[in-house]
Amino acid sequence: MTQPIESILQADPVSLHIMRFLLKNRQAMDSLKGIAAWWVGCDEVAVQAALDRLIACGVLNAYTFRSCTLYGLTPSQETRGWLETWFNGHQPGNGTGTSARRRGTQPKLGSLTVVPAPEQTSA
Repeated sequence: MTQPIESILQADPVSLHIMRFLLKNRQAMDSLKGIAAWWVGCDEVAVQAALDRLIACGVLNAYTFRSCTLYGLTPSQETRGWLETWFNGHQPGNGTGTSARRRGTQPKLGSLTVVPAPEQTSA
């Protein structure tokens, strides 16, 4: 059983950083070494574990060639749309964790349903 992408993004900062990079650079592809050195700046063991989780969730693809494996964002428009919506609602410093664009929507990715956070009111 694979872990839903939302829980991975919330629990794993390396996976979150990789996906944030890929959503800003949708055509980007790189090797494990390149991702560790240039995208996230951490050790290859942590990056490989994150890549494996992201591949299992279907948000990342691995393309194996004779000399190396390159990793890139899935071509699935449904998945890309879900990720974009999720990231728009989880930008650092936006307070509630939701954005006006996300409120009232329930985008789906496979069996995962994203439920908007309740509105917070200030006194």
